[in-house]
Amino acid sequence: MQGYQSRAVQLTEALVRFPTVTPATISIFEYASEFLMQLGFRNKLTSQIDSNGDTIFNLYSEFGKGSPRFCYAGHFDVVPEGKITSWNTDPFTPTTIDGVLYGRGVVDMKGSIGAFFAALEEYLRTDYTSGTICLILTGDEEGLGSHGTKAVVEKLLDSGTEPFDGILLGEPTSTNRIADYIKVGRRGSISMTLDVVGKQGHVAYPEKATNPIPKLMRLVDHLQKIDLSEEVDDFQLSNLVVTNIDAYNQATNVIPEVAQAAFNIRFNPAYNVPKLINLVNRHLEKVDTNYQLTVLSGFEPFYCGDTKFVTTVKEAAQDALNITPQSSTAGGTSDGRFLHKLGPVVELGLNCETIHATNECSKVDDIGRLAKCYLYTLRHLFKK
Repeated sequence: MQGYQSRAVQLTEALVRFPTVTPATISIFEYASEFLMQLGFRNKLTSQIDSNGDTIFNLYSEFGKGSPRFCYAGHFDVVPEGKITSWNTDPFTPTTIDGVLYGRGVVDMKGSIGAFFAALEEYLRTDYTSGTICLILTGDEEGLGSHGTKAVVEKLLDSGTEPFDGILLGEPTSTNRIADYIKVGRRGSISMTLDVVGKQGHVAYPEKATNPIPKLMRLVDHLQKIDLSEEVDDFQLSNLVVTNIDAYNQATNVIPEVAQAAFNIRFNPAYNVPKLINLVNRHLEKVDTNYQLTVLSGFEPFYCGDTKFVTTVKEAAQDALNITPQSSTAGGTSDGRFLHKLGPVVELGLNCETIHATNECSKVDDIGRLAKCYLYTLRHLFKK
């Protein structure tokens, strides 16, 4: 590996040593701020308190001025490590065994951030002449997500910031080889609950009570028959999944007062949040009108598959790694759902096989390859 590629591994190891189970604490942001400040970036570290009472930190950094305008985005927080004894190594002590680096967050997504830091360092040392480079780094992607990237994007929009020519999000996307897949969009997501209220009573006297469970079951059965088969090129079909049913009742001799079902719809651009709420209500009303539908969250789909920046990333990957990435919109949601309001988003990161898993890991060489791909992306975007 070249020097900056080895540097990417070193920086990844440094980041993994911070035990940043969501939400990430300030220490890793201080480390990143110092690193970027040494490169000449102007840093703005902000914090907010979320609904759980946790402090959410975000770092927005900017270098240079003028066009093109580029942004890299990532998150420092990681999912819990789970049962420590199931790990072969300490989750927060980066350990390399047979060319594989182990540690919580190596793939999702400190390896990406380390790779970009190294690529950025190399690019500014050898190639930069003009243009604007920004970073959005958050500590709240794996948690509630309400005060992380979403909050930074809202502040930038409120301030009248100019759109970016390209936004690179370091989520893990690769499967067999680095950059074999990139994400150029995501399906939307809407989460809802369906409540039916009855009348509590003793099971021996059902005539004196109203059991909400049978009605809820009928409604749920009808819910799952909603036709979501409208197709959109480059997207999976939409789907509805019931995720929970609860009557909040621990007693076997009591008819419950209320029953609730929770469900989620992942949807392509043939649908939007208002259309789906209307569709669900119309189907439920065919069974009964006495129910309560509550929308917990809703995010619209986005697609950046035909933009110049997508082409730039693909050409950079071809030059750097001799591979042309395939475009994909598969998978769950990401912070791209917020970032696309600022410009076209491409997600490109490490192999996604061990994300959120025990013994999360990446080949050391893959981190170096990703750094090379990031470096070439900067060179292609900013070339004169």
